[in-house]
Amino acid sequence: MNDYNYYLKQIRQIIKKEIKSSNNEIKDRLERLKSSNNEIKDRLERLELRMNRLESSNNEIKDRLERLELRMNRLESSNNEIKDRLERLELRMNRLESSNNEIKEKISHLESNNEFLKILSLHHPQDTFF
Repeated sequence: MNDYNYYLKQIRQIIKKEIKSSNNEIKDRLERLKSSNNEIKDRLERLELRMNRLESSNNEIKDRLERLELRMNRLESSNNEIKDRLERLELRMNRLESSNNEIKEKISHLESNNEFLKILSLHHPQDTFF
């Protein structure tokens, strides 16, 4: 029985060593996993910060785009108003040019009548046409 106790004691020591070794390996592995987990958490935090900055930047860009679209719409509206005014002014100018041409024709006609009357008065001074 003594041998049995001796072997039993030896087996227990070997088992204790194996358990201790296994526990150490598990602890080391656990530490590596914790470290890796912390690195992943840090990386996740950095990515979340970056995402928040990008979302903020995206919102600013959207706001700017909306303001630019409003401005563009106002400019287009103003441009249409100016086009309408320009068309009306062109029509008015065409009427004025037409009227001006008529007046020029009348003046030309009156001048030629005047010349004719002058010539007549030179040839017939006794007749008065006025």
